[in-house]
Amino acid sequence: MGHIRWQVSAGGALLFALLYFFDPSGLVAALLPAALAHELGHAAALSLGGARLRRLRMGVFGLELDYAGYLSDGWLLFSAAAGPGAGLIYAAVLRAVGTGDFCTRSAAVSLGLSLFNLLPVLPLDGGRMLAALTDARFAQALSRVAALILAVGGVLIFAGFRTPALLVTGIWLCVRNFRGT
Repeated sequence: MGHIRWQVSAGGALLFALLYFFDPSGLVAALLPAALAHELGHAAALSLGGARLRRLRMGVFGLELDYAGYLSDGWLLFSAAAGPGAGLIYAAVLRAVGTGDFCTRSAAVSLGLSLFNLLPVLPLDGGRMLAALTDARFAQALSRVAALILAVGGVLIFAGFRTPALLVTGIWLCVRNFRGT
C-alpha cells in the first residue's frame, strides 16, 4: 500500500478526548476498531483498484481516507461499498466468536456505523455509491433531500427526547450538501 500519511486534526483530537473521557459506557472505545475495520475495507478496495492511498485523517466528523489515481465508476462503487461491507463482516465475526460486553458493544457500533454510512447522502458511502450509479446532478439532488430529511428528523427527535445526535448530524450533512450553492 505504500506510505500513508496519518493526520489528526485539533478538533478531531479534542472531540475524541472529550467523548472518550466522558463516556462511562465504553462506546467510544468500541467505535475505534469498528471504524478501523470500515476504513480498512475502503483501503483494500482502493488498492485493488490501483489507487494510491495518501492520507488517513481523523477530523471532527470521523475518519477520511484520501487517495490518488483514476478509478472507474465500478471501482468507485466497489470502494464505497467496501467500507460498510467490512464493517458488517467485522460485526458478524464479533457476534459469532466474540465474548463479553466489549465485543457485543463494538459489533453493535459497527452495525450502526455501516448502516448509517449506507444512507444516500454525500459524503457518506451510500451517497458515493449513488453518485457512481447515477447522474451526478441526480445524486446531488437526492443527497440534499435526504440530508434535509435527516435534519428535520433530528429536530423532531430533539424536541421530543432532547437527544441532539441526529440533529447535529443532519445539520452537518446539510452544510456539506448545500455549501457553495
